[in-house]
Amino acid sequence: EKAIVNAALGYLKKVKDATTDPARAHAYGEGVGFIYSFRFCKLTGGDEAFSDEMLNDVNFATNGIWKLTPTQLEAAIAKIKTRFGIV
Repeated sequence: EKAIVNAALGYLKKVKDATTDPARAHAYGEGVGFIYSFRFCKLTGGDEAFSDEMLNDVNFATNGIWKLTPTQLEAAIAKIKTRFGIV
């Protein structure tokens, strides 16, 4: 479960730091997949509600990848770190 969380964090950082649209799209797709998996991370604090909340934060609420700002990505990263106790 920690690997899933760390992978999501890594890909969200790659979305923020990407310099090309293909790199950003790839990182975004991977990150969203790992965020979806939070619903299965029951031992470390994940659940369906948090997974859906995070998906809304990085996807539906902003109309997808192209409208995400670095500030929104940082907020999502911080929220994930807090939820799973990552320093």
